[in-house]
Amino acid sequence: MKEHNGENPQNARIKINYTGKKPKVNFSYPIDKKNSGTRGNMFLEVQMLCLFIFFIYLCLTSPSILDQTYEQSELQKFAECAAQNSIETLNNYSYVRNDLCEPGDKIYLSLIRLMGLFFIFFLILPILIYFPFRKKWDSLFPDWKALTSFKKYRKFNKKDLLQDKEGKYYLELPVFNNVVCDFNATEDFSKYLDEFEIKEYNFYSYGLKKFKLKNKKKIKKRKINELIWYAKWYFKSKPTKGYMEVIFK
Repeated sequence: MKEHNGENPQNARIKINYTGKKPKVNFSYPIDKKNSGTRGNMFLEVQMLCLFIFFIYLCLTSPSILDQTYEQSELQKFAECAAQNSIETLNNYSYVRNDLCEPGDKIYLSLIRLMGLFFIFFLILPILIYFPFRKKWDSLFPDWKALTSFKKYRKFNKKDLLQDKEGKYYLELPVFNNVVCDFNATEDFSKYLDEFEIKEYNFYSYGLKKFKLKNKKKIKKRKINELIWYAKWYFKSKPTKGYMEVIFK
């Protein structure tokens, strides 16, 4: 098995010709890769990784915060008891009030520190980790999507064969997301396999937030489809023996 990589981690048209001694693989893209809405990036995954580290940090440091909370609750009970018995006690012994303020200040400062750490782990650390190595991170996007996607299974046999206008037999996977398409052909389905292609359906959709001004009127901008795809396997002759298994997402 030989691995082929396209130019960038997004949905790509794929065409494989099996007529020669070695399969010929071609990639192309629905629209310019710079304007693609499905260009993959790993920034969100890096953020989740940093937040996971932050969660581990909280688990290791939470006992000290709990101790401060316990200390504050005990002093509050003492203050309530003193206030009920003698208000003069609090007036005469001012240090009691100072003691009552200290734990509250500690909790307040702890919350500020916690919010600051969250901001660092949620935004600053992911930016420092991701953007300097963006190309390397994004190159992992296809493998990451393939690993985390819920995959489906389909088994084709001769009763699933279709014919095009030229009378050529083919199998079709009508709708999938073009994340994973792994197939295994046996007997005649492997012997007569001529061509395999993945391509997007040729239609346009209207973007919800993309507009252009024309004659002082807002007109919705059309966008080519790059979300709904199909896969087809073409055969030189009609397969009668064997089957084809496909794992896809």
